[in-house]
Amino acid sequence: MANSVKLTVDGVVKAVIVVEQRALATAMTVTPTTATIVIGDESVDFNAVVTPADADQKVTYTVLGEDGKPSSNLIFVGSELKINDAEGAENYINTFPGKYTVVVTSVSNPEVKVEVPVDVKAILMEEIKPAAELVRVKIGQVVALDYEILPANASDNTVTYKSSDENIIKVDAK
Repeated sequence: MANSVKLTVDGVVKAVIVVEQRALATAMTVTPTTATIVIGDESVDFNAVVTPADADQKVTYTVLGEDGKPSSNLIFVGSELKINDAEGAENYINTFPGKYTVVVTSVSNPEVKVEVPVDVKAILMEEIKPAAELVRVKIGQVVALDYEILPANASDNTVTYKSSDENIIKVDAK
């Protein structure tokens, strides 16, 4: 759709300015219509299609927490929704799981919105299996303790060793 304006001087047309105007969005479809993100495992790519086709296809994404307020726990990189892990896994494993809503809004017509429910889940560590049940060490000997985490895809696989008596054995996390 184009509008034009004529610039006239003393009744003579000196210029014609054509302003291209895009149609306003009237509807939008977004995929996926629901999403689940497992912490540490995946992200979700969103695709929004605004109608009519000649409307501006630009959209914005807003993430709302369970309380309906904007949340920074999830972030968009382009159209990809990810866990905001800037603080590190130990800081978000216990706080980020829950229900969120992604609000996709048309830039050309902010009244056109689609809400997508997003469930964020953590896979909790269930077991730490040491490679050996007993490790014998000599004074001054350094030993690495191997282990297996179950399930292998646990969202947080941080293991911390601690000695019950530093006079007998000292733990170094290196």
